[in-house]
Amino acid sequence: APLVSRPRPTTRVFMPSDTHRTILVPEFSHFATVPIVRPVRDMGFRVEILPTADRASVDQGLKYVNNEICYPAIVVIGDMIKALKSGRYRPDQVALAISQTGGQCRDSCYLPLLKKALVANDLAEVPVVSFASNFQPLNEQPGLRINYALFAYKLMFSLALADALSAMYFAVASRERRPGAALAIADRYLTRLDDGTIPLRRGAILATIRAAAAEFNAVEVRVGELPRAAMVGEIFLKLNSFANNRTAQWLMDQGIEVEVPPLMEYFTSTFINSEVDVRCGMRRRDLLWGVTKLVRGYVERFLRDADRARRAFRFYRPSHDIAQIAAAAQDVIDLANHYGEGWLIPGEIGAYVQSGVSNILCIQPFGCMANQVTARGIEKRLKKRYPQLNILYLDNDAGTSEVNIQNRLHFFVNHARARHHSS
Repeated sequence: APLVSRPRPTTRVFMPSDTHRTILVPEFSHFATVPIVRPVRDMGFRVEILPTADRASVDQGLKYVNNEICYPAIVVIGDMIKALKSGRYRPDQVALAISQTGGQCRDSCYLPLLKKALVANDLAEVPVVSFASNFQPLNEQPGLRINYALFAYKLMFSLALADALSAMYFAVASRERRPGAALAIADRYLTRLDDGTIPLRRGAILATIRAAAAEFNAVEVRVGELPRAAMVGEIFLKLNSFANNRTAQWLMDQGIEVEVPPLMEYFTSTFINSEVDVRCGMRRRDLLWGVTKLVRGYVERFLRDADRARRAFRFYRPSHDIAQIAAAAQDVIDLANHYGEGWLIPGEIGAYVQSGVSNILCIQPFGCMANQVTARGIEKRLKKRYPQLNILYLDNDAGTSEVNIQNRLHFFVNHARARHHSS
């Protein structure tokens, strides 16, 4: 008899009747989750950000995600399953939200893996909404009607503020005499961004950045210059403090000033990719290409204004323009490389070295083809281009030895200190 294929059980579709549900969102990072969620809240959806992941999240994730898939998938999926099994939520009152690249990356498996985990836990009645990094839905979700143009417009404002807060926080937290003072300021503004107190308008955002700079300037700090180190790599690992073993805080505890690339760079890299794709014959000059070209000018003008608003900050350093980052990347790799973060990793490394930060920590999930091939594959070319480069690659997964990471970080920090004292 012929075999009859049966459809696999899956989760319910997010329908218009589901708009009453609270959408649960896993924490991306301390500074990145709120600015992404805020525009969605402004459109009338109820969104709750889950607490920072922990080891219990990983243990849950390992039950439903193959360890060879991707460490961020293990953390994120496990964290959402943990939340649903905690008893805090009624399955008929919540939905889950997840993002992924939708491209040549293992995170394109997040959505089916999450659905499979929900079915395995008898939670198929919980719908999942999903978006690619270009804001396009990857899932049937007729109940989630979003004006994506408006979402992107508001996201620009919320990210600009969050990125400014992040830059000022790390500069002050590395030097503060009273631990926690810088974080208290940052959290106060993030709370106002989260609850809608700060309007997502150009003037309001620029005024808020200036006000935050004044508050950070009032924090009592230790005098003197510190060795500087930048954290680059895969977008989740470099930003999520749990997944990277609180590396940024550990570095600051060692007297290192940490710099983290703004999340906005991940989105503005689309402007460069659009031009490169046309030049390489990978796409045509269509309507979307034309719109992207027009939008780029407006976005870059606003980001320059946001950068100027931060100039009163006592540890101000100019932001890297995406064109500057692309130019630095082009010295070592073809800009047609969009795999994962693609040329953005070598571009950020080059831009940091050119601005005086030669200590670079590159963090990625173990086995991440997109980032390990790109980052490690260009190490020799980077060191040839920048002889002063002190770079450390760290791979993280569910079984990573913290002792091993700490030992390697100590060598990295000692090298950074030695160079700083000799300069």
